[in-house]
Amino acid sequence: MLKLLRMCLSVAVTAVLVACGAQQDEKLTAPVSGIDQTQLDMSVHPGDDFFAYVNGLWVASTEMPADKSRYGTFDQLRDASRDNVREIIESAAAGNFPVGSDE
Repeated sequence: MLKLLRMCLSVAVTAVLVACGAQQDEKLTAPVSGIDQTQLDMSVHPGDDFFAYVNGLWVASTEMPADKSRYGTFDQLRDASRDNVREIIESAAAGNFPVGSDE
């Protein structure tokens, strides 16, 4: 019984390997990691300073507001949303719109 199970298993493994080998003729593409490598600071070795390697370009190109003790991408999104809402409210308040309209 064990001999039959081993033989079936080896046949199955061989079939899988042959099937995978047949697909090697197709054009292979490089895997995509989902990490935007253009934003990495390649001048820093990741083993020396990983924070600078990952965040160095953002830190160098982003100005820290004087009134904040911390500032990141979520803070930028919040500030942009607040500014957009303020602009919508101010334009609605300045307009002469009919009563009952959305404005």
